[in-house]
Amino acid sequence: MNNHQICLYVPSTPFNLLLSFIDALGREENCILVFIDQKFITPYVSELEKLSCSPFKKVFSLYGKASGIQKLKERKSNFKFLQSLIDEYDIREVVAGSDRRIEFQFVVHQLTLRHKNITASYLDDGLYSYLAWQRSWLKYTVNSLIKKLFYGLWWREPHTPGCSSYINQSILISPEKALSCLINRKVKKLDLSQFNNSCLKSWTAKLLDSFQCDVATVSNMDVCFILPHPNDIKKMPNYVDNLKSQIQRKIAKGQIVGVKYHPRFEDQDLFGLKQFDNVMILPSALAFEFLIPFLKYHAYIIGDYTTVMLTAKMLRNDLNVIANIETKNDYERPLLSVMKLFDVTVVNKT
Repeated sequence: MNNHQICLYVPSTPFNLLLSFIDALGREENCILVFIDQKFITPYVSELEKLSCSPFKKVFSLYGKASGIQKLKERKSNFKFLQSLIDEYDIREVVAGSDRRIEFQFVVHQLTLRHKNITASYLDDGLYSYLAWQRSWLKYTVNSLIKKLFYGLWWREPHTPGCSSYINQSILISPEKALSCLINRKVKKLDLSQFNNSCLKSWTAKLLDSFQCDVATVSNMDVCFILPHPNDIKKMPNYVDNLKSQIQRKIAKGQIVGVKYHPRFEDQDLFGLKQFDNVMILPSALAFEFLIPFLKYHAYIIGDYTTVMLTAKMLRNDLNVIANIETKNDYERPLLSVMKLFDVTVVNKT
């Protein structure tokens, strides 16, 4: 076994990955990262693997492509790999953005069989660190029983992300605003000053380059429009005409405009927005949070109902974030309180 104590990160989303990097930069112990539940090899990991200044001693990916009975086989294979890491390294802390991930619970369970003093940390995952996850008692109970049946009695179903009995530490962007179940244990505040770290900027710059996105152009943007899911746009009368009018008004003021389509858009510029001068189309497949380190001070982010609006403000409080929310909509209304909590400007859709 490797004698150095290890902190293991098991992120499952680009946002988790970015925060894992930020947290690892401030640690003295060795860190290993396993990017779980991936469909294919992504630039997020391939660029990280090549990064000489990376805070991670090792970087791995585990895939989640299968469905049905094949999913069980895939997970058993993933468990076998994770067990090999447990056998090889002296892992004393496990960090995840979701304690609902079976890989996280498996590792923590196996480690607690060996050591009494394991730290299992929940790393801020954005919205649901500050807004309780609404789920019926029946769905909660059934899901828990199914997981226990297939994987074992060690499965522990959290009522809301980060609040399972496995977790004994929370790493949060804003602990003072977080749910009570996340702050009734040891709490660590995430050091967002690491956003200016040269290693993080080197990684994110190379990542943008792999998506054919120019860092210098992003740094010059005055305003960025975040477009919603194409199905949502279909429900919004005159959405495209209104968007074009807003863009033209910004251009008339001499501003440089960025537009990021939702990843579900297949056409790179379906609405023909690149026709306007001073407009750049950002890669739809690139997670927006990786653009944030390069945005201008006090840049404007404008969009509809999306967690991107919240995470942008959480990561960079200087940004002017404007969210268009239908306050009478039962689905969108709960987000309103969290948006206001982080000083996101909310405009009621008309």
